[in-house]
Amino acid sequence: MVEFAHIDERIRVAAIFGDCEGGIRPVWFEWRKRRIQVEKIAYRWQGRRGTEKLLYFAVSSQGNSYELCYFTANQYWRLNRTCSG
Repeated sequence: MVEFAHIDERIRVAAIFGDCEGGIRPVWFEWRKRRIQVEKIAYRWQGRRGTEKLLYFAVSSQGNSYELCYFTANQYWRLNRTCSG
C-alpha cells in the first residue's frame, strides 16, 4: 500500500552546488534524527512564492520518495512530503 504524508518541516541538507544540471544536487538530508542518503533525483522543478524562487527536488532513498524544497532567498530547506510503500 502506497502512503503519502504531508510533512512541511525545515530540514538540514548536504548539497553540492555548481557541479550538475540545475546547479544544486542534494546528497543527504536529516529528518527526525535520521540521515537519509539521496540515491536518485527523479525530477527537479522551480516555483515562486512572491518574488522568491523555490527549487524543488523529487528524490528517493531505500524505496521511499521525498519532496525537498530549497528557498533561495533565505537559503534553507524544507521537506514537503513523503511517499512510502
